[in-house]
Amino acid sequence: MLPFKTTWLRVVASLCISAAMLARSVSAQTTIVGLDAMAKDHYAFATAVSNGGSAVAGSTGVYSEKAWRWTSSGSTEDLGHVYDPSANFFGATAYGISADGSVVSGTTCSAVEIATQCYAFRWTASGGMQVLEYGFGWGISGDGALVVGFSGNSQFPGVGACLWASDGTPNLIGSPSMQAVACSHDGGVVVMHSPGLQ
Repeated sequence: MLPFKTTWLRVVASLCISAAMLARSVSAQTTIVGLDAMAKDHYAFATAVSNGGSAVAGSTGVYSEKAWRWTSSGSTEDLGHVYDPSANFFGATAYGISADGSVVSGTTCSAVEIATQCYAFRWTASGGMQVLEYGFGWGISGDGALVVGFSGNSQFPGVGACLWASDGTPNLIGSPSMQAVACSHDGGVVVMHSPGLQ
């Protein structure tokens, strides 16, 4: 028997050519719920689920991705993106969601011809998208206060694992070649990898 405190087990599934789905398991019965994840584009995929399963984050689109948050009320919300009027491409991808589903982390990018600029972001239900800085946002702590990823800017030359506080303050962690990809619920433990290590 699995050590869950409730009889509901919710699992996020990613489907490449159709819509993102939420699977619900009650005892031996499983039902699949379509998330209506703005799937008028070519595909949608879910990347994170809140602690109770009441909110899911993901992305949709082939060439210009949209980050979204779905809630159990049935609504799906476009999280926005960084805007550059000269860009011929812009989009956003959601990668993490807080325990209560109110905060989402991810990456938003824009491109002018072949030069692409990507930024980590934190999105909140109350304040919308907060662009953190040049880099990528991957994981998020359970309370949504910390976003982890990797950054490269004038303060931190090159690329390095980074942890952003709730006010957007960056903190470089690990060696410059490392990338932070996830953190524990309280943000006290950060998982990193270094692409150069064999």
